Amino acid sequence: MKKDDKLHGLIQSMSMSEKRYFSLFAQRHTIGQRNNYFRLFELVEQMPQYDNELLTQKLQEEGLSVRHLSSDKNYLYHLILKSLGAFHAGKSAGLKIKEWLIQVEILYEKGLYEQCLLLLKKATQLADKFDLFSLKPEITRWASKAHGHSGHLATLNATLAEARNQLDILDNLFLYQDLYYRMIALRQSIDKARDMNSLAELNAFISQPALRDVSSARSFQARVYFWRVHAMYYYATDAPQKELHAIEHLQQLMESAPNYIKEFPFDYLVTLSRILHLKRHRDDEEFNKLLAHFRAFPAQIKKARRKLESQVEAISANISLSRLIEQKRWKEALELTAHTREVFAEYDRLLNQAQKISHAYMLAYIFLANGRFRDALVQVNHIMNDFEADVRPELQAFTRILNLVVHYELKNFRLLHYAAESALRYLRKKGRQFKFESHIIRYFKKFSRIDDEAQHRPLFEACRKELEEILQDEFERKGLEYFDMVAWLEAHIQQVPFTDVAV
Repeated sequence: MKKDDKLHGLIQSMSMSEKRYFSLFAQRHTIGQRNNYFRLFELVEQMPQYDNELLTQKLQEEGLSVRHLSSDKNYLYHLILKSLGAFHAGKSAGLKIKEWLIQVEILYEKGLYEQCLLLLKKATQLADKFDLFSLKPEITRWASKAHGHSGHLATLNATLAEARNQLDILDNLFLYQDLYYRMIALRQSIDKARDMNSLAELNAFISQPALRDVSSARSFQARVYFWRVHAMYYYATDAPQKELHAIEHLQQLMESAPNYIKEFPFDYLVTLSRILHLKRHRDDEEFNKLLAHFRAFPAQIKKARRKLESQVEAISANISLSRLIEQKRWKEALELTAHTREVFAEYDRLLNQAQKISHAYMLAYIFLANGRFRDALVQVNHIMNDFEADVRPELQAFTRILNLVVHYELKNFRLLHYAAESALRYLRKKGRQFKFESHIIRYFKKFSRIDDEAQHRPLFEACRKELEEILQDEFERKGLEYFDMVAWLEAHIQQVPFTDVAV
C-alpha cells in the first residue's frame, strides 16, 4: 500500500476546531509569511489524495515559490504540531502532568525549588488519581532534586525510598506490557490455532508465572494487560466463553476506575466492542440493545469525539455484517453493505488497516454469496493489492481462496491454474499450508484443466467427500469460519444458488 504524505495525512486528520485554531496560531507564529504557509495548508487540505505535481502546479499558478517546497512542507508540518500541542494543552491528565514537568524544569533552573515542589505535589496527586504510573518516576526524580536543594533531607530520604518502590512497580508494569505486545505478535502470526504446534506455542506462552494469577500484577495498568493477554489467548484457542469471561473481568476493572475510562476512552471502547462481538449470536432484540449501549459511549466522553465516533461506526458496521454472515442472512447483509461502505468512506483516515481489510473481506464474501461476482472481485483485488502483508494474515490467506471461487464463478477457467499456483506459493511463504486450503487449491487446479463446466460435477462431489473427511479434524474445521466451502460445493452439485444452500 502506498504510504501517504505525512503533511497531507496530518492535515486530513485534523478536526474543524483544530483547523480554526491553527488559522489563529499561524497568524502569531509566521510573521510576514503567514499567507504563504496558510495557503499551502489550504491547498493540501483540499486534496482527497496527495498529488505533489498538482500541488506544485497550483502554487505556481498563484505566484508562490516552489523552490523550497519540501522545506516549506516540513516547516508547516511542525508548525501544525505546535498548534495542536497548544490546542490540546491540559485536555488530559497525562498532558497536564507533562506540562507541569516542563514548568518544574524551568522553575528549577531559576532556583525556585519550593515552587517546584508545589507543582510536583499536584502532579503526584493527578498521577495517582488517573493511575499514570509511568509518569511517577519522572515526578519523583524532580522532587528528589528539589528537596535536595531546599534542605528537606528527611523528606528527600522518604522520596528516594518511594522512588525505589515505584521502580519495582514500574518493572512489573513493563513485564506485563512486554507480555501483552508479545501476545499481539503471536496472535497476528497464528490468529486461531490450526495445528498442535501452534496450540502448544500458545499454551507455553500463557503458562508463564506472571500470567498464572492476576495478583502478580502490581498496578492497575498491569492488571489491564493481564486480562487482555488472557482474552487474546482464549480467542486464539477458540474458547469464546472463556474469552468473554476474561473480557468482562477487564470491563469490571476499568469501570471500577471511571477516571481511567476518561483518560483512556479507546481502551474501554475496544473492551466494549469485543463484548459486543462475543454476544453477536444473541437474538435481535438483545443484540440491538447491546449495540445501542455501545454506540452511546462517545457521548459520555469530551475528548477525541470524532475519533471515538469513527471507531464506533466502523466497529458497529463490521460486527453487524459479521453477524448477518454467520446467520446466513445474505439478503439483509447485502442491503447493509451500502451503509457500511458509506461509513468506511466517511471515516477512512481515522480507521486502521485491520478494520478496513475485515470490512473488505466481508464485502467480498457477501457479494459472492449474492451472485455479484464482479463486485466481489473488486474487493478481492483490493485486499491482495492494497494491504501490507502483516495486516490480518489469515484473511489475506483466505482471500486467495475467495479469488479462486470468484474466478470460477466468472468462468475464467484459464486463469484458475495461475491463480491456484499463486495462492499455493503465498500459503507456503506464509507457513499456512493447512489441509483445508491445500485441498481446495488442488481441486481448482483440476477445474482449470477442463473448460467444459458440465464435466465439473464429479469433481465437486469428490472434493466435497474428501473435504468432509478433512473437517473431522477440529483444527481444520476452523477454516469454515472464513468461508463455507462445503456450502459452495453443495450449491454447484445441486446446481442452485449459494444462498439456497448456505442457510
